[in-house]
Order: sequence, then C-alpha cells, then structure tokens
Amino acid sequence: MGEYLSTGEAEGNRSGADPNCILLAGSGSRATRLRNALPLRWNIQSFDESACEGRGTLFLEAAGEQRHEQLAALRQISAAAHDEAVIISTSPILAHREIAASVTNPWRLIVVVPPWSNATSVCELIVGPETGLRAVNQAFDVARAAGWTPLIQRQGGPSALTRLFGAVLIESWNLSRRTGRPDAVDRAARQSGLMWSPLREIDRLGLARLSAAFDRAGQVASVDSIYASEASEAPSATFLANCGNDLIEEPVAIGYFLETALSAAVSLLTDGVMEDLRGLRRTLVAAYGRPVARRLSQALLARYPELTSGPFLAASV
Repeated sequence: MGEYLSTGEAEGNRSGADPNCILLAGSGSRATRLRNALPLRWNIQSFDESACEGRGTLFLEAAGEQRHEQLAALRQISAAAHDEAVIISTSPILAHREIAASVTNPWRLIVVVPPWSNATSVCELIVGPETGLRAVNQAFDVARAAGWTPLIQRQGGPSALTRLFGAVLIESWNLSRRTGRPDAVDRAARQSGLMWSPLREIDRLGLARLSAAFDRAGQVASVDSIYASEASEAPSATFLANCGNDLIEEPVAIGYFLETALSAAVSLLTDGVMEDLRGLRRTLVAAYGRPVARRLSQALLARYPELTSGPFLAASV
C-alpha cells in the first residue's frame, strides 16, 4: 500500500480509446473541478437518473460536501447503471467500505481522491478487497487524463492524504484563531518545510469544504474567508472577529506543525491504514513534501524501531 501506480501495473485503455460516455453526479465545486480537469474531448454528461440507464460506461460521483449527499448519489448511480459500468467516487471523507454498502457489484467500485493542494499532483486510488482490475484501469485513466499521479492504497481507506492534510489544516486554523495572525501561521508552516501554505489552501478550497471534511462547522460558519483577499496578508473582518491575540514564537509554531504531522502519521500506522514505513513515506512525501517527510520518517524510526523489520502491526503485537 502507498504505492505509486505505474502504467505497467495498470495499463488502462490499451488502444488509447477514450471512455464511451462518462456520467458525472454532482453540480457543486467538486464536480466542477473534476470536469475542468478532464480532457474536453471526453464525452462527459451530467448524471440524470431518469435518462441514463444503460448509457454510461463510467460513472463519477462528486456530489456535494456532506456524507449523506455522497451516499445518496452513489445509491442512485448503482440503481441506474448497468452491471458492467465502473463507478468512481471522489469522496475524500468516506472509506471504501462505507461506499461499497451503497453499491451493487462492489468489484466495479473504486475511490479516487483528487489532490488536495495545488502544490502536488498526487491523487489516491483507494482499492477495496473486491475491486476488479478494470475498475483500477479506468480510475488510472481518469487520474492520468487529469494530470495526476496515482498513489494506490489497498486497505480500503479512508484517505491517508486527507488525514495528513486535514491535521495540518486544523492545527493552522486553531493557531490562527489564537493569534489573529494567519500570515504568521502560514509563514511558520512554510518554515517547517511544508510545500504549501495551509491557510491559503483553506481559502482556496473554501471553508464549507473544510467544515464538511473535518467537522469544524461550529467554528467556520460565521467566517467568509481567512484573508481579506488573495493578494493581502491581512485577515478578513469576519475571521478577525473573536480571534485571540496570543503571541506564539515562530520556532514554537514550527514545532506544533511537525508534532501535528507526526501524530497524524502515527495514527495511520496504529489504525491500520498503513502497514509499513515505505508506503507511509511515499504518502508523507505526497502530502507534505520531501523535507518534512524525511524529518517525520526519522522521528518515526526513532519512536518505533520495529518499523524496520516489517509490517507495523505484526511487529508491534
């Protein structure tokens, strides 16, 4: 797990032919981003339950930010799609097993989690125990067509990248609310070695998406954006309201970021999402960049020397 998928492992459409018809469920920002990422020549149509039966060879679920919206869309797709159609969910918050419960013929189901940050092209292909090769091939084609590098996770999720990315976003949010200085928090994050600025990423993604993915609705509901504008270092008025004015030195903030990232990495091992350091290291590079991944790998080996001897859970029992 945590393997980069090469063309030798998943050949996709060997003839180079494009999918016959792709039906896209969703009309929000996730669906729009996915549609814009795929080639214009692809025949992408909006999913219409009453009119799509038998037409689509590939179904993409990108329905809203809430769990119930995504699961409802998958149930509708499963009922309407013919038995051989491949179903791809792009949900970053649902595990494969949660989605599989809503879909008939789970061999045709795979989860593709698009890159969270513009700083990376790595996406996750989350494979379940019954996922068939044709579903993997189709997902590989979609990822490559969108310009993404597939990183395959064979444990069925949930998304390791989402957990790593989300941990730093939440820590950044909390620090910026304590200090009222999002610019200083982003600067400390970059000084820690991160290849992206967490609070700028939150503004780019949208606070609604952060709220849905990481259950922070109570804190972000009244905030329009963190920064006053894309070009400004100043916080927005809605963000600044009710912020604290704690003084946190940059070295301390850097320590917070690294410890948060390390805790998230450890949770992937202890929860069984990742089995060994090799796969985890690749995932850390995709989420945080090589400098942070190197520091975290060294810290993990110091804390868990058994990682050098094989699968973590087997070695730690």
